[in-house]
Amino acid sequence: MLSYRGLLVLLVATVASACGEVSKPRDLGERGADRDAQGDNPFDNAVQDDGGVAQLLDGGTAGDGDGDGDDDGELSDDEVCAASAVAAEQLVVEEEVEVEVEVEVEVEVEVEVEVEVEVPQPVAMYVLFDKSLSMSSDYGVVDPATSEPYDLWSDAVPAFGEFVQDPASEGIDIALQYFPISGGSCDDGSGYSTPAVPLGRLPGHASMVTTSLAGQAPNGNSTPLEGALLGATEYCKTFQQANPDEDCVAVVVTDGRPQYDNTCSEDDAELTAIAKAAFDDHGVRTFTVGLSGADFDLLDAIAQQGGAVDCDPDSARFSCDISGGAGQLADSLAQIRDTIVTTETQTELQKQTELQTMTQLQTQTTTQEVPLSCEWGLPEPEQGEAIDPDRVNVKISGGEGGALSLGRVPVAGDCVANGWHYDDNLEPGRVIACPQTCEAIETNGHNAVEILLGCATDVILLQ
Repeated sequence: MLSYRGLLVLLVATVASACGEVSKPRDLGERGADRDAQGDNPFDNAVQDDGGVAQLLDGGTAGDGDGDGDDDGELSDDEVCAASAVAAEQLVVEEEVEVEVEVEVEVEVEVEVEVEVEVPQPVAMYVLFDKSLSMSSDYGVVDPATSEPYDLWSDAVPAFGEFVQDPASEGIDIALQYFPISGGSCDDGSGYSTPAVPLGRLPGHASMVTTSLAGQAPNGNSTPLEGALLGATEYCKTFQQANPDEDCVAVVVTDGRPQYDNTCSEDDAELTAIAKAAFDDHGVRTFTVGLSGADFDLLDAIAQQGGAVDCDPDSARFSCDISGGAGQLADSLAQIRDTIVTTETQTELQKQTELQTMTQLQTQTTTQEVPLSCEWGLPEPEQGEAIDPDRVNVKISGGEGGALSLGRVPVAGDCVANGWHYDDNLEPGRVIACPQTCEAIETNGHNAVEILLGCATDVILLQ
């Protein structure tokens, strides 16, 4: 959409004088003939060219008042005829244009970066779980807090399940066997070296462990600790030989001391030596967990000689002491887990999203002012008056060849050299120079345009 506003090109003095009555618009030929009769016609150069166009050129010179070539001080015909002369206002159009501009924008991009990450190393736990009759309340175990019969098994089993279901246990490989069992041997640990629950990785293996625990109950008349130690350490030695990149630790959970099985050793030194040999010769560590009633001196010695880490540095015991309640079994197993799990620092490529500032070309719409060449607005009439479109003339000056009076053509389609026309003949608002006229104005450098009001419009007769 175009909107127009006036841009003043040149100010000239307004000259007001009496104007003779003109009954109708005159063509250039009529005006020239009238003025030739008076001997002072400034348009003596008006001729008919081959195109049938009358060209009107100013016959006077600068400072020549009457157009006869002599500066005699008399007023020219234009000055006498015109009621007023005003500087034309060149029109300026405001139009929206699209331009390319450089703008900085923030964009999210994916980049690969090297980062160091701690990767837990796999480790296997083979747990030998005491299920002798002393684990049940029928054996006469008393809760130290209530002095009431205490069933260690009913508290230890859910605690074990809590450990295997702990998210922190993810990645641990675990296997489970009980003692005593039928067919278990204290000679070489056979029977005990074969798990009731085969090795599997948590958390996926947790359900198999809890299902097995739920199907067991205390029913052993003895505590064959020798068989449990031999079975656990033999299993881990065999496992590590087959899996040199993964450690295996033996964990023995018991509430008593070795007794009531004359085929098994009850000697502390012999039992401790089993754990020591496994650690010294094969790097298999043995951890011990004691419930209420356990021989902690023996369990401490087994853990120390078996290469275990102090389960609780704040406790007087080296082994894991949960004599205060079987429900603490989950915490003790977690302590062992955190001790045996190691991490390795690895460098890997990761994709990360970050903001970057980039410069790019964008198209924007802006408004700019563009002067309309060779188009001028009609001056505003005096209050209470109206401009008669048949009494308007146009004069240009300031360029090569001196001043030049233009003639009106009916419509744009009739345009010829030195011609102009209205934008709207019924309600004119603009004076528009013909293309040929405009080209001449620009070529000759005319820079002053006057709108002469009050005299009959000079028109160009077309043939």
